[in-house]
Amino acid sequence: MGYEGWCRKCPKCPNCKGTGVIQDKYRGRKPAPVVGASAAIPASSTNADVMRRSNRLPADIVAKMETFGQFEFDPAGSQVDPGYVWTQLVAPLLPAAQADSAGFLRELAAAVLPAGGWAVYGGSRLVKELLSGDLDDPSYHAMMSAALDFLRELGVPNLRLNGYEWQFWTEHKGRTEPWLASRPRPHNSALTALGEREERRIAQLESGESNEIYVRRVPSGGVEAIIEGRRSDEDPTRVRWDWKKALSLYELYCDVAETLQVPSFWCHPELEPFFPYPRPKISWLPRRHG
Repeated sequence: MGYEGWCRKCPKCPNCKGTGVIQDKYRGRKPAPVVGASAAIPASSTNADVMRRSNRLPADIVAKMETFGQFEFDPAGSQVDPGYVWTQLVAPLLPAAQADSAGFLRELAAAVLPAGGWAVYGGSRLVKELLSGDLDDPSYHAMMSAALDFLRELGVPNLRLNGYEWQFWTEHKGRTEPWLASRPRPHNSALTALGEREERRIAQLESGESNEIYVRRVPSGGVEAIIEGRRSDEDPTRVRWDWKKALSLYELYCDVAETLQVPSFWCHPELEPFFPYPRPKISWLPRRHG
């Protein structure tokens, strides 16, 4: 599944990062949605102007889509300014996309498909920013397919897909292929037992003051995982909420690792073997060892 519907009960997602408050990735710089192509085209434009514009992309469109793709995948980690993304990468392409969507998709696909990588991922994401509804278009399908293959090559788990990406995958290659080949679970070998009053820190999700996961024994029997993190982006007060419970530490580690899918910024050495996938091969994602 994608991230949609995860808020508050998950340890982290790109929408709320566990706070339950969905963030505006453009930080208020994105105007209200444009209804119809004419609203995005200056009144002084002639039909010929519109057609010329719809058949022309910026000369640096590949570089722009690489930047946009990295921002879309990880707005914070990419360190790309949200205002720049909207004003320089997205908004200038609205008139062309809405004036001739099929032509725009053909030209965008012709530019980003040979480049691949973050450029084709950015192109697939840009389309959904500019055009609404279901896009049954071969150029869009080609970009989506190439973008998802790129994420698989990086080892990105399906947890990082949004709803329409996961739907596209399940309706196409997902019928016959797994998203990623998972690692086998470790044997139910001896784990260090929790002390009577011990609260063991087993994961820190990101660098800085991010959410942390602790495990502890339950007086009535079994063990539980709790999350500690900021109350919200505006309120730095650290709060805790219950997350998962299990009869044994082994079962709890299996559940936690299966939910996170890949090792977090930091994880306890005894938890690391339980993750079904290795960490994605993305250079800007920080990692702390030990």
